[in-house]
Amino acid sequence: MAENLHSLKAIRNAFAHSTVPISFDHELIVREIESLKSFKAMRGALGGSNHKLKLDNKGWFLMLVRFLFILFDCLEKHPGTAGEAINEMLDRNETQAST
Repeated sequence: MAENLHSLKAIRNAFAHSTVPISFDHELIVREIESLKSFKAMRGALGGSNHKLKLDNKGWFLMLVRFLFILFDCLEKHPGTAGEAINEMLDRNETQAST
């Protein structure tokens, strides 16, 4: 999760501090997005590059940021530790997948 947050911060900083126009199609931004573990996991869950969900780099970035906000909200509301909350979410996911 820390790696994802650092990458998202790097992307945000690239836009905030660039002295030239920059877009989500810039090779450094593309490389940073594609290096995100969450990006790889979501694309893999959707069937790789042949998935029906067609998002551009900005769309992927925004979806990952939203996902992390939802995750942080769940972690904050959980009465235990972050590790316990994540383990419960994963256990719940495995239970739902097996039914």
